[in-house]
Amino acid sequence: MALLVYVTAKCRDDARSHGLNEELERFHARVERTQSTSLFDPFPPPYWVKKKLGGRQGRLIATHRIVGDHAVVIFLAILIRGSSSAKRQSAPGNMRMRAQDRSSRSRAFP
Repeated sequence: MALLVYVTAKCRDDARSHGLNEELERFHARVERTQSTSLFDPFPPPYWVKKKLGGRQGRLIATHRIVGDHAVVIFLAILIRGSSSAKRQSAPGNMRMRAQDRSSRSRAFP
């Protein structure tokens, strides 16, 4: 079973707006090269978080799905620790609702 990474458009936009494009691409390559999710820190299920993305206060939020014989890690968003948007988006109800919205769309991976 291969471990693949899918980066959402929102995550790419977040990386661009926070100046973390290179760090995102390096981490993407590292996850696929090592074939390991141990690079992530615990976070409320079903999410994973990569703290200190780029050695800064960036947090990469991800989740995963099994597609056929492969595991797909989905990079969802980058939040800056302590920012008002991070607090608003990480509220448990908000994450659950977005996860339900995504689960219906993620079957086909747009």
